[in-house]
Amino acid sequence: MKRAHLRRATTCVALCVFSVAAAVCPSPASAVEVRESYIVLAQDNSAALTISNAMSADGLLVASTQLGAVDFVEVMLTATEAATWSHFAGVRNIEVNQKVVTAIDQTIPAPSEGDWTTAGNWGLDRIDQASPTYDSRYYYTSTGAGVDIYIIDTGIRRTHSEFAPASTRVAAGYYTPSFGSTDDGCGHGTHVAGIAAGATFGVAKAARIIPVRVFPGGSAADCARGTTIGNVVDGVNWVISNHMGTNTAVANMSLGATNGYSKILDDAVIALKNDGVLVVVAAGNEHAYVGGTNNVTPACTDGTISVGATQRDNQEAFFSNYGDCVNIMAPGDDIKSAWPTVPANPNYPVAGTGVSSDSAWALLSGTSMAAPFVAGAVARLLETSRTAAPEVIASLILSKATTNAVTMVPARVSAGTQSPNLLLYTCGTICYASAPASVSASAGNATATVSWADPYSNGGSAVTGYTATLNPGGFTCTTDAAGRSCTVGNLTNGTSYSVSVTATNSLGTGIPSTE
Repeated sequence: MKRAHLRRATTCVALCVFSVAAAVCPSPASAVEVRESYIVLAQDNSAALTISNAMSADGLLVASTQLGAVDFVEVMLTATEAATWSHFAGVRNIEVNQKVVTAIDQTIPAPSEGDWTTAGNWGLDRIDQASPTYDSRYYYTSTGAGVDIYIIDTGIRRTHSEFAPASTRVAAGYYTPSFGSTDDGCGHGTHVAGIAAGATFGVAKAARIIPVRVFPGGSAADCARGTTIGNVVDGVNWVISNHMGTNTAVANMSLGATNGYSKILDDAVIALKNDGVLVVVAAGNEHAYVGGTNNVTPACTDGTISVGATQRDNQEAFFSNYGDCVNIMAPGDDIKSAWPTVPANPNYPVAGTGVSSDSAWALLSGTSMAAPFVAGAVARLLETSRTAAPEVIASLILSKATTNAVTMVPARVSAGTQSPNLLLYTCGTICYASAPASVSASAGNATATVSWADPYSNGGSAVTGYTATLNPGGFTCTTDAAGRSCTVGNLTNGTSYSVSVTATNSLGTGIPSTE
């Protein structure tokens, strides 16, 4: 799904972090070195503990040692010390524990028409139809019931009316220990969760939200300073430990590393995807090309769905990052969603201020807002195909997107660096048929007879036929809507084949079975 990307040399990232205008890494002797937080990526749990103990014994300040899908040590080092410790046994990588920020745009223009007080989320009206003409409706045939959406962000206002009843709609979740709770002291996480799964503003209105708070909050200053790679990776590790077996889940990461690429965060996100959780990420708001040598994390992490932003007039948002790393676009400008406090002006909310509220709303713009539209769409698909692999759902999201619906920024088109012109589509009144159930196969002489039962859902449109596929080789057989078995020929005796079956309706080929 992603194109290959060149990655920056991690040594230069660690040593040149303060050299904003420098073309080469400065010599350690050129200035007095200061200690700052580094992350040391270890080979495994045992190596992490050995490294941590050795650093402590050497008099270094070890902030934490994290064991999980990604094992690492947070420690205070100078650049010279980091270079030395990079050769220590069991060390895979050392990098500065760089700042991570959320992906909203800084300025929120006030709407030029009407009063937003009673308005809805215009993005819902856009994603349920291919036509650019708004019909003031959001049609949906699924709600994401039974699906978990991990919101890796600033926390959540769990008592907000958008998430009622909180006892079933919002799980306990996780928070960086020093933050004290999953309560949202900034607003960003609540807004994102509202887009993904809010009762009024959300795409998947019955999905369960699992807040993973990795950002500080409580004041405008706290919200503005962002968090660290270490906190985010710690949160991702928790998601991997919390996600059990075949539990159907998607994770939303509306955030990005301020210095671009982070190997440790990249590894953590890949581990999360390999655990069976599809990861949706914001492309970023620097109106910059992402791809090639500008490989940013997690927007360019392999296996994710990276989302750019559009405006209500179907224009590409000027602030949205663009290029090879972006997979799809979704509404991301002037998006109305839940807010944890009463803002002085909901068109220009200030994070970390205001009186707490369970009904407040605000307008935000950014790829942070675009990503949860896609996360919600993923949850809706997963509701009817609970065992589908992340790559299968990602392929459906991309293959069924509305093509050439966005007017791209002309300069990006003329330079040949534009994003794919794909706009999120969430089925509307008709969706894809879910995977056929109870798939089985019996072997014959160079043949196999495949049988199945009806899919859980026809997607709102009658099934017109079925296709069984055997791999390797891509051998197929088909039936009409009444068929529940077919025979594949020309197979090789003694060879093992995997079997999948799809149902077709008026929208096209549905989700394949995984038996």
